[in-house]
Amino acid sequence: MECSNNSNYKIIIYNNRPFSGDLKSQVREVWYELFNPKTEGDIEIKKWTSPEGWEYITFENAGIVSKADATLFYGRVLLVKQGSQVSVIALQSNHTEYASSNDLKCIALNRIWNKFVASLQFKSAKVYTNSMEIPEDLLGRWESKITTGVSYYGSVSTKILAAYTFRDNGYCQSKNMFDSDADGKFSIKGNKITISSPSGLSETFTYRLESELIYDHWNKYLYLTDKNGNETKLRFQGD
Repeated sequence: MECSNNSNYKIIIYNNRPFSGDLKSQVREVWYELFNPKTEGDIEIKKWTSPEGWEYITFENAGIVSKADATLFYGRVLLVKQGSQVSVIALQSNHTEYASSNDLKCIALNRIWNKFVASLQFKSAKVYTNSMEIPEDLLGRWESKITTGVSYYGSVSTKILAAYTFRDNGYCQSKNMFDSDADGKFSIKGNKITISSPSGLSETFTYRLESELIYDHWNKYLYLTDKNGNETKLRFQGD
């Protein structure tokens, strides 16, 4: 897969392995084994659970220095836990002279990766159930915002781009979809969420709940992808 700055990427699927008992430790060990880094940049670890109940975890780094020839490249490992086994999948860039060529800022590549992960099927996995139950992790307030400025005293100004509140009774609020503070409704079907305004207008998204490890703390994120493939990332704000 080609991306910007003459960088390209490949997905590699390895044989299954026994589950070690600790998915976070195992994905780190597999990452070091596959990429054999001399030095590394900032590590990112993310985890989530699919609607089928598979546990996923990724370990990635955009600034790996190869022990073999000191070139720079990007490497990501995805582990999918199914009972006593884990499936091992890697995403790796070509080796280049400059790390900035492989920082995975390519939107198109991320879309391809997300579609690939969403399409994964395993013969040994339990049968997919098109559940309509509301995941407990979805409940609460979510916001997508950007920084608009920093004052002389260091205070940060932000702008909220999207905000949703989901409740266990199937009602919700949305600052960007609804014209009023009245409650709308939402429903779940597999990995799809349909959000309806008080007036009856609705939109369906593919959704994904993900946790990202930052300074030994798991931050929760909700990803909503519309029918055109546009993805919105929202951070959990509380119950």
